[in-house]
Amino acid sequence: MDVSSFMGGNFFSQVDLASPVQVMTINKVDQQLVGQGPQAEQKICVSFNESAKPLALNKTNLKRVAALYSTDANQWPGKQLLVYRSSTTFSGQPKLCVRICGAQQTPPDPICDQQGNAVAFQPQAVAPAPVPQAAPQPIAVPQAAAPLQAPVAQPQQASPWQGAPAQPQQPGVSVDDL
Repeated sequence: MDVSSFMGGNFFSQVDLASPVQVMTINKVDQQLVGQGPQAEQKICVSFNESAKPLALNKTNLKRVAALYSTDANQWPGKQLLVYRSSTTFSGQPKLCVRICGAQQTPPDPICDQQGNAVAFQPQAVAPAPVPQAAPQPIAVPQAAAPLQAPVAQPQQASPWQGAPAQPQQPGVSVDDL
């Protein structure tokens, strides 16, 4: 029996990663109260298309997203991130955590499995975020060209090439001899 679903809280954590590295697309950014009691604080949270839980951004992850996509969080939805399990030191003890970087970047931190063992980064093909498609427009079928009603007018100016010989003249040979 997998008990990992009982370990997580209301927010996305390293337990929620199905694999050590995943590409996820931001669909919403908001502020939420994270924690309980006097330690509760407002955090910027990103929701992903691929998860029901939002990720509360710590300062490290917040700075990384802002460096990638601007400090205007309204521009983040639709952007992709590489979300991965890593480790950090908290209160002097190693602890698993979630880290992020750009979807096409190599993670700057070590990647860990669920037990905290380092695993090699395997770059993966990242599909671009889906682009909203406009409603299909009917294709106009070209009509056959109508016959010309008026004769084509001749040029008004004489060409500078008009009257030039068609063949170069050789002394003693006429054009009729060719």
